[in-house]
Amino acid sequence: MTTVQRLAGAELRAQLTRGKEVYDVMDPSDAYTIRADDFLVAALAIGASFGGTCAIQSVMDPAKQSPILFGWREWFAEQGVPDCEQFADEHLEEMSGVLESIVIGSPGEREELESTIAMIDDADLVAWFDRRHDRRRSSCNDIGGRARAIAKQLREAVKRKQSAEISVSPPSSLRTTNHGQNDNRVV
Repeated sequence: MTTVQRLAGAELRAQLTRGKEVYDVMDPSDAYTIRADDFLVAALAIGASFGGTCAIQSVMDPAKQSPILFGWREWFAEQGVPDCEQFADEHLEEMSGVLESIVIGSPGEREELESTIAMIDDADLVAWFDRRHDRRRSSCNDIGGRARAIAKQLREAVKRKQSAEISVSPPSSLRTTNHGQNDNRVV
């Protein structure tokens, strides 16, 4: 196996196990989970990435749940975040980490996956993970693949922001298009 495959496997392992808490991604098709250190960052990452159609719920504390579909701006304001776009701009890197941690399956299946990846060689991990994801996905809505693609866009935005040392707006998929009216968009 190549050094590139080993590095990619090590990076994937780190992405999947980063974050203190596991959250269910409440999606109408396949079950997914994420890991995150900050509930609000995780809620914004998932809500904004999927137009507000997905919510998250803490596995440890099921009462800790983000809204689904409507009321995102109001909910964030109640949580002490009056400006979602500014919050997103300040947390792009953390949001990308949340999206990179997405795994298809229930919390129990995630626990099994995390135990399994500890035994898989870095050089084989990416191919194994991709095969597992494709085998388990029952919907044409590839939430996991889409989350990883958005995470990559966010990482690129962070790099641009750091190199230019200016504020960079989140990708267009994370911005409101109707001037703040309540649609399914989070920010």
